[in-house]
Amino acid sequence: PARATEIARDIASHRAARADVERTRGRARATAIDREGGGFAARRDGRTGVFGMAAARERCELAIVGSGRACLSVLSRLSRDRADRAVVIDPSGAWLYSFARTQLRLGATHLRSTTTQVPFENACGLERYVETTGKKRDVVRTGSGFAGVPSVRVFAEYCAKTVAERFGGVRVERGTVVDVRWCDETSEEVRDALKAVDESEGTAGMGQNERDAVAMMRCGAILLTLDTGKTFLAARCVWTPKFSLPLVPSWVLEAKASYAKYNASYDRQSIDCGIMNAADVDMSAADCARGKCVLVVGGGTTAATLALAAQTRGAKVVTLMCRRKITVSEFECDVKYFGNKGLYEFHACSDAQIRANKLESFKSKASVNEHTHRRLRDAALKSDNLRVMEQRVLNGAVWSD
Repeated sequence: PARATEIARDIASHRAARADVERTRGRARATAIDREGGGFAARRDGRTGVFGMAAARERCELAIVGSGRACLSVLSRLSRDRADRAVVIDPSGAWLYSFARTQLRLGATHLRSTTTQVPFENACGLERYVETTGKKRDVVRTGSGFAGVPSVRVFAEYCAKTVAERFGGVRVERGTVVDVRWCDETSEEVRDALKAVDESEGTAGMGQNERDAVAMMRCGAILLTLDTGKTFLAARCVWTPKFSLPLVPSWVLEAKASYAKYNASYDRQSIDCGIMNAADVDMSAADCARGKCVLVVGGGTTAATLALAAQTRGAKVVTLMCRRKITVSEFECDVKYFGNKGLYEFHACSDAQIRANKLESFKSKASVNEHTHRRLRDAALKSDNLRVMEQRVLNGAVWSD
């Protein structure tokens, strides 16, 4: 309960800081994603599997916060009946909206890896979809012997098809979770739910599915409050959104401070000075990089994708700078973690926080896959507006008017 409250407080604070930026970008992105994403943002407004008490509060067996790949990974491992009784809560009210928006914003053309990014329990399903639809040209084969890397468009089409076939009965509720509270068996919310079940005995006012959901609340439940005013009392809750804040190196702070000397109104937080985190870049915007000199600092997939996107969108000069040599790897972690050999200690541990820390430790250092590295190398050799500077450290930056 304490951790749930802390997460909700952190998310509310983080979203409040970025609310103005997201509101101005949201409508334009939604149109672009529906056009470019190949069907990611198919909305679902059905009410299957949710049991209403009053207009503002509903009870459910399982609430999943977030509608991305982690959510689909959870649903794909449930039976069809259990999945249809779940409620998915997301600010967009659409499947995989955030993932699609990120790919469009970064200018990504292909996935990082089929094995780690396909959210369904069988990663071979995408391969079969490509073969049956005759879209092999959209899949890049590598010399490593692993599965090919599909384009973002093919991945979008496959996910949209699979979601429609398997999770058409799952309700996606549009809203942002602003408060999470644990309700034990003595709380008013749980007692009211149990009382409603007792009062409905022998009547047709409550279905069996609702009775099963309330029965699971006898040891407590989780109360989720949305920004729309609705509340959900869930017997179980799965929290899938990834919450993180970018690491800001010291030279960024110094550069913003020097910019503030020439611009008294600058708050040292916005992107007016020209320094952006990857989350602030939108390559789908018109003339985002055209005619500009762009420096990308980093040696991972995101940095390489942004550098290539800027170069193809007409940047005058693009420089990719990283402090190590670029590492080529098809996956973000060692392949031993795809099976029991690497996950033995993880499964043997029952402490949730320790398990979360182990998952973080499994991740490898920044790397790019073979396809992205080949594109980066070829672009640097064949064009004069892209250069890669490896083993270089950026020590400082100052604003020059």
